[in-house]
Amino acid sequence: MSGMRLLIDHASTNHGIFDLAAARAVEVGKDRLVLAIERGEIVRLHRGVYRFAAVPPTWESEVLAACLAGGGRAFASHKTAAALHDLPGGRRKDVEITCPRWRRKQHDGLVVHESKCWTSRDQTVVDGIPVASAALTLLHLAQSLSWNGLERALENALRRELTTLDDLDDLLRRYARRGRPGIRKLRLLVRARMNVTTPTDSERETLLLQVIRRRGLPEPVRQFKVFDGGREIGRVDLAYPDAHITIEYDSDSFHTGRVATAKDSRRRHEMIAAGWLPITAVNQDLLGGGDYFCRALESALRDRTSGAVPALVRRT
Repeated sequence: MSGMRLLIDHASTNHGIFDLAAARAVEVGKDRLVLAIERGEIVRLHRGVYRFAAVPPTWESEVLAACLAGGGRAFASHKTAAALHDLPGGRRKDVEITCPRWRRKQHDGLVVHESKCWTSRDQTVVDGIPVASAALTLLHLAQSLSWNGLERALENALRRELTTLDDLDDLLRRYARRGRPGIRKLRLLVRARMNVTTPTDSERETLLLQVIRRRGLPEPVRQFKVFDGGREIGRVDLAYPDAHITIEYDSDSFHTGRVATAKDSRRRHEMIAAGWLPITAVNQDLLGGGDYFCRALESALRDRTSGAVPALVRRT
């Protein structure tokens, strides 16, 4: 098999991208590359980085090309890494990478962060692209996201098992230098999260939890199993066990149709019969800060705790 054929095979699994090192590995020299460029067979993207013209350009190919141009220790980072991990806060418009040093000409839409402190422990591979680990990506996101936005990204990463609280604690210990952007915010969030073993089940559930907190209401228990005697009725998104109140986010995508409606209705009736008060929230309830929803929840808590809402465990 010819060297160019081998190079095509290599590029076919790398978004159509290759660099000089890959060309040399299959004995394709610079002269052959120059000829291919003149014929329109390949396109030069960065110094020493190319794309086969037959492969349409994509955002992923731009990211990989930038990483190859940055050298062996370069990787996608910040909002680009969040987009590759499919985390809230990700952005696919521009390309952000981190590398020890960037000596090449800057390109529009490319943001380069120069740093020598990250190690191979802080990197992974997503879709063939070197990328910051989910833990490091959360630290990068902490520089620009609000507390609520960062919490949504954290819950997403934990729910999908992209990282763990132990991984995050390890990263924070290794890079605990004062003044590092975002580290204090992420440390506080991880510390507050250590006492909670269960992540939320969706982005909307995280938002619902944040709405409840913002109102100053007690922190509910997540993913709570409701029993009637020894029989399990079902698992709910949030609950106040002492007040016998359950809270669920009703998503249109999962709670539509006659079968789903009948099933949800029967479960609510079973909970009511067992002494529980089921409260349902929909997207409209969360808009504008969820004022009406929170007022109803606060009233229910007061009625079921003899007005002792503050006595329930609040968020620390």
